[in-house]
Amino acid sequence: RIFGVDDVARLGLIVTCRRFRFSVEEIADLLAARDALGAEAFRSRFAEALTRRHAELTAEITDLEQARRELFGFLSDLPRHV
Repeated sequence: RIFGVDDVARLGLIVTCRRFRFSVEEIADLLAARDALGAEAFRSRFAEALTRRHAELTAEITDLEQARRELFGFLSDLPRHV
């Protein structure tokens, strides 16, 4: 199959979204928005989605760092817990 410019752009969007751990549903919504909106409106919508995802990842990293610290502390005290 020969892919057109739009197909390649769509695939690029999907790959980018997967890299940033968007859900399949979020990707589907973004693809629908891309198809329905003009380039400028979609760019704004995509920027909002990326900003939201950045905040979610930042919060997840904070939670994971806390869990890692707690796990290390638990491992250090393991003889007292077992």
